[in-house]
Amino acid sequence: MNALEPILMEIDREAAITARVLERIPEEHLTWKPHEKSMSLGQLAMHIATIPGGIASMLAGDSYQISPAAFENPPAATSRQEILDALANSVAKARQFVAGLDAERASATWRVMAGTQELMAAPRSARSAPSC
Repeated sequence: MNALEPILMEIDREAAITARVLERIPEEHLTWKPHEKSMSLGQLAMHIATIPGGIASMLAGDSYQISPAAFENPPAATSRQEILDALANSVAKARQFVAGLDAERASATWRVMAGTQELMAAPRSARSAPSC
């Protein structure tokens, strides 16, 4: 078994759970907001659906530069199918990233930066990374 196989298995397990939740979102309420300053249900659902691929993109480089502007206008879904398609694409991207890692790259230190300030440094491997 590949050393990263447990991570791939976890991605698949979490994707199935996430899909079950996202499948239950009432399509007629995608524009609903819990508060006027909140994202809409469609925006929140797209955020959840794109997390796996987003994490893969963040981990692809040696560091990730935090950009608050990236969160200013999140995309909103117009249908449940759009959300489920986004999840499938996101999971595929995450699986491709993990499958392409070798042991050296997986254990290499990766950093989160805010400008020149290092906020976090940890190995890419989920087994070694600090929990949130």
